[in-house]
Amino acid sequence: MRQGVRRIVSGLRMLVLTSGVLVLLQPPAHGFRSDEVECEEAVARLQECCTSDDLAAVNCTYEAGCESITPNITVSESRCLRELSCKQVHQAEICERIATRAPNSERLCP
Repeated sequence: MRQGVRRIVSGLRMLVLTSGVLVLLQPPAHGFRSDEVECEEAVARLQECCTSDDLAAVNCTYEAGCESITPNITVSESRCLRELSCKQVHQAEICERIATRAPNSERLCP
């Protein structure tokens, strides 16, 4: 009887140990950064005013690495753009400027 219990306990220990190792080896879950979310919300707003061709160049993803890539609409710009009417977007030529915008160029939002 005791050997049966020992086997069960030994099996449970092995299961817990294996599970712990597997959890440690898992890559971290991809969570969205606030700048990515802010950028996506701004693009969703701009879709009401601009063509999809204008917005095709916008990248809202962050990629870490040697040459990290960040969203090309900043958090402050994103918040500002969401507050503009389509008339204001067109007056400031934001659709045209965003289509040809170079990284780290002039501010989009007036």
